[in-house]
This record gives sequence, C-alpha cells and structure tokens, in this order.
Amino acid sequence: MKRLLSLALLCLLPALAQGHGWVSYPKARQAICHDDGGYWSPPDGSAIPNAACRAAFVQSGAYPFTQLNELSANVAQYWDLAAVQAVVKDGSLCSAGDSAKAGLDLPSGHWQKTSLAAGQAFDYLFRATATHNPSYWQFYLSKPGFNAAQQPLTWADLELIGEADNLSPVTLGGEKYYRLSLTLPAGRSGGAVLYTRWQRDDAAGEGFYNCSDIQILGEDNPVTWTDGGYLLAQDPAPGPGDVIWFRLFDHDGAELVFEKLAITQANQALASWTAELAQRLNGGFGQWLKLGVKEGEDIRFDSAQPLANKVWLSDGAFSHALDLKKAPASVTLSGLASQYQQGDNLALTLASSNGWQGQLLLSRDGSILAQWPLSLTAGASLDQAYLLAETGQYQLSLQGEGGDSQQWTFIVQASGDYDYVYPQGLGSYQAGTLVLGSDNKRYQCKPFPFSGWCNLAPDYYGPPDGSAWQDAWTPLE
Repeated sequence: MKRLLSLALLCLLPALAQGHGWVSYPKARQAICHDDGGYWSPPDGSAIPNAACRAAFVQSGAYPFTQLNELSANVAQYWDLAAVQAVVKDGSLCSAGDSAKAGLDLPSGHWQKTSLAAGQAFDYLFRATATHNPSYWQFYLSKPGFNAAQQPLTWADLELIGEADNLSPVTLGGEKYYRLSLTLPAGRSGGAVLYTRWQRDDAAGEGFYNCSDIQILGEDNPVTWTDGGYLLAQDPAPGPGDVIWFRLFDHDGAELVFEKLAITQANQALASWTAELAQRLNGGFGQWLKLGVKEGEDIRFDSAQPLANKVWLSDGAFSHALDLKKAPASVTLSGLASQYQQGDNLALTLASSNGWQGQLLLSRDGSILAQWPLSLTAGASLDQAYLLAETGQYQLSLQGEGGDSQQWTFIVQASGDYDYVYPQGLGSYQAGTLVLGSDNKRYQCKPFPFSGWCNLAPDYYGPPDGSAWQDAWTPLE
C-alpha cells in the first residue's frame, strides 16, 4: 500500500510565504471551536454547542479559541525532530506544547470530523494571517488503531506522509490561503487525525502545529443512508443579517455538527443559501449526513427544487434541526443636527430594515417633553416633527422592546446675535466674544487684561451664575 501523500502545488506565483494561521480544510480543532462560538458567556461554557469544545473551554478557557492562529512553539534546533518533540511533548501536540491551550489535547469522541475519501485528492487549505519566509511543511496521519476519543495524540501515533517547501499563497474570498492538492493513503478508513507542522526557517525556530480530526471513507465501509425527512417544509424567507443554524445530534443527543450560515443580500434567495449549506454539510460532514435527492445509491442536491431535498443520515438514531435566527431588530434615525435656533422645527426620519418596536423620547434638561410609541415594519420609515420653542440642552432616546437603546443630544440656542451658548467654545473666547448666558441674555468678553478670565473656571466666571463673572464679562441687555 502506498503510504506517501501526494502533493501537487496548485499555485506557483512568486510571493512571500504567509505565516501565522490555522488549517481551514479539513478544519482544525481550535478553528471549529472558534467558529461555533458560545464561549464569551456564560462563564461555565454551557452555551458552547460542541461537547469537545466545551470540555476544552472548561480546561483552558477561551484562550485557545481566540488565539486560533497562534498554535505555535519555538524550537531553536527545529531541524532536529528530537528537539521538536522535547518542546511539543507527547500528549500536547494539538496545543503545540502550550499548557495554556491544553484543552485542545483532551480526548473526546465529539471532536468534529471532516469526511475525506481514501485514495482521492482533496484541496487542503491553510488560512494565513501574517507573513514569514522561508518555511517548510510536514503532514502526518495518525496510525490505524489510534482513537482520539480515548487518548491524547503522541508522536508515536503519527507517521509522516508528506512534505513541502516554500509555498506561495493564493487569495480566496479576499483572504490569503495556502492551497495544496492532497491525497490520503489508499486502504485507510475510519477516524484519524491529520497533523500539520509548518516550520519557519528563522533564528527563533517558530513552528505552527494543528490537529484536524477526519473520517476516512474507504471502499470497504459503504454507508446505508436513512431518510431523515425533508430539509425544509417551506421557505423560511430569511433576510440579510439573519443566520441559519443547522445541527446534527447522535443517539444520545450529543451534538455532532453545528453549522452557521450567515444570510446576505447575495445569498438570501432560497436556491442560493440552501445550495451553500449543502456544499458545507456534504463536503465537511459527509460521514454522518447528506442533503439531497436520492436516486439509487446516489444522493445529489437539487438546487432547482430546494424543497425537494431531504436530510439523509448514516445512522437512523441521529436527529437534526434547522433554525432561522433573525437579526436583532434595528432602527436608524436621520435628520438630527447638533444645534438649532429657538423656534426651529425638529424634523426626524426613523427607518428599519427588519422591523422595530419601541418608543422615542424627547427631553430637555432632564425633563420629558414628548413620548412617541413606534411600530416600524421591515423596510418602513416614519417622519416625526417637534417645535423647539425653548432653549437648552435636549436629549433624544430610542428605546426598543428588546432592550436596545440609542441616545443623542443637541442644543437649542436663543435667537439673536452671539458667538456661543456658554460654555460652548470655552477656551477659544477672546476680547469681544459674545455668548448667551444661562439666563438667555448676551454677554461680551471684556478687553485685555480681563479677557483671559473668560476662558477660566465656569463656577467663577460663567455668566451670570459664576461668583466672579463680572470680572470677565459685560452684560449687553
């Protein structure tokens, strides 16, 4: 049986090598946990959907997930594998020997696996986030008999199946990646770990280490697919900002798959987002499920008839759920200025792209002047006006039924000839500057040498309430 991994470079453009990053396909452990989310709160990690990621969080907190591009170790004699093994020790390979990320080394049967076929080429992707050169790559596969559910990974569990030198990055979707055509050894099947070592050729000897859990599909383990029902009963009509959640559970209710698909203007059509979801699920989790229409032994996704597609399960005891998570209701306000004259009309426009319920409050100097209940349907807008008859500082507040809120402030000045409403502009006053005092009367900054006091402490020199305002200001009325 041929054991050497076939490497075919797909890109030979001259460019600097990219350093720092993570394996994007087959996705590394820390990337799966990062993308699944749920680790910001609550502090016990109970919102983390995947059981393996949740256990990693309990062990190491969010650090391994937030530092997903920093699974690295420095080995001065990096060309000596024994030196590497002395730093990235047995049982710590998936955390790159970093005790702060040790949760990634925990054995678990719930690490999400990417389905790959033995003896067939696939595109290996590494998301690159920083630049280093030169460097080289090594790819390892866990040996038959290794069980990630029962034991942490050791060097003795691995066999080297391929190497590559300086690779040039490619741009996919505006992001930098390394892309290789890889072929797993023929004759393998079952669960395994694909272990990536990417080593910089520099004085520090920095190298990056990632564990990708995979399910190798061999010709000797055909799957009998069970009808899990239709993917959709009807079009849920998602809009931009919404998120589709798809989850797959095993017979104990433990989560095997948690895929989130963000809806944008580009993919909000039913045929578009369902095809994108099918591509992700069929490509990444084909050992457990397939979306499509079954014809004989073949299951293909029908993008022309999205509602005809079913969820096919490799185990009849599995279950699945598809949910639409609506984007939080939002509202925008336009037409507001920072300053008005007494007697002006406040003219506002409120709009919502996805519907909003709440109220708009207008206050002056802390006292509520007006309160308007609002009910905006998706795509609707509403005009609101108010006569600003009094001077002072005004506050606008939008308060949503969902607890969201927004606040603004603006000034209404008295009609007349003056430069500022005191203390606006404090620090820029000079001899002759006209201000409107708190009594709505005008005051003029005195000539030098008294003009310097105009810019000092309002409690002392603010007209007409400061204890020494007459030292700085001359009343005009």
